Amino acid sequence: MRKVNKCLYLALCIIIFLLVQSITSSKLWREIFFYNIFMVAGYQFYKRIKIKTVLMVCFICLVGLVFFKDHFVPMQKHKFPPDSIFLLFILFAIGLLYVVSQQVTLPNWRIFQIWNTRGYTMYIYQNIVFLIVSPIHMILTSKIPFVVGQFCFIAVLLFILSTLLSYLTYPLERYIMRKVHVLQ
Repeated sequence: MRKVNKCLYLALCIIIFLLVQSITSSKLWREIFFYNIFMVAGYQFYKRIKIKTVLMVCFICLVGLVFFKDHFVPMQKHKFPPDSIFLLFILFAIGLLYVVSQQVTLPNWRIFQIWNTRGYTMYIYQNIVFLIVSPIHMILTSKIPFVVGQFCFIAVLLFILSTLLSYLTYPLERYIMRKVHVLQ
């Protein structure tokens, strides 16, 4: 990959996604080429991207979102299957998070270490957490009319339950991986 221009390769991935989006409505193909953009970006640019470049991409995405301002709410409509509006939104959001992360130093709290170490495991088992939280959410919608209050409560609950579930799933996953490794 060192002989290929990173920016041109990423641009090519974006163009292919846009072409696939216009050719087919297949969720599978659209998702494959959409998430390929982020796989390539992560591989090509991990810790090797200048803030100025990220800000330029954020600006371009923001201009695109302003252009589509009458069409991008609700964003869920653009996420499944992903389309160009969702691509602009995600590139802008990730770029903004990257810029902020370069300016802010987080404390070395244990909870950050847990999420950094077990994040992928938590992602894999998030459906179990959602299954637990769904009935609580149903009850909340009738008890708390304030949507922002519901969201904050559910977000904290998801965070806590994901962390707690990781205490069961992460060691189990490590144990299974050690056994599989011994068999190989």
